[in-house]
Amino acid sequence: MLQTVVADGIYKTSYELPVGEKADKAVLKLNNVYTAASVKVNGKDAGNVMYAPYELDITSLLTEGTNDIEITVTPRKMNRYYNITDGQYSSKELIDTGMEGPVVLGITKSLTQAGKELADANAKLEAAKKNWKKPKKIRRQHSQQPRRKLRRL
Repeated sequence: MLQTVVADGIYKTSYELPVGEKADKAVLKLNNVYTAASVKVNGKDAGNVMYAPYELDITSLLTEGTNDIEITVTPRKMNRYYNITDGQYSSKELIDTGMEGPVVLGITKSLTQAGKELADANAKLEAAKKNWKKPKKIRRQHSQQPRRKLRRL
């Protein structure tokens, strides 16, 4: 029964950092962790979290291309004693275990990189404006014949 499992839970995901981009700061945010979590990025230890806010700065561990993120959550051991009525550690209720909610990787770029991207976008816009041609005005040609009156039915 999974309700009384007390083994570590391992969550894995990956993040693709485009080639040529550099993160000024990258923070991994875990929503709720019951009880503690250790994080590895690309096989290297990023740190541990036990108390809210569950956040780790992983900037130095990110590389261009695919980045593997592994979160190991160690639950409370009290669920092992669920429904045991006698003993020092007996528990009548289950205690939340694992991880809950979204995992978010917040990446900020340096102002110089963001400024360069903005300048590139503005240059493309200006080039598009120069190449844009105003549509020719179309003159409506009138026929030389007088208009016919429509008959009513």
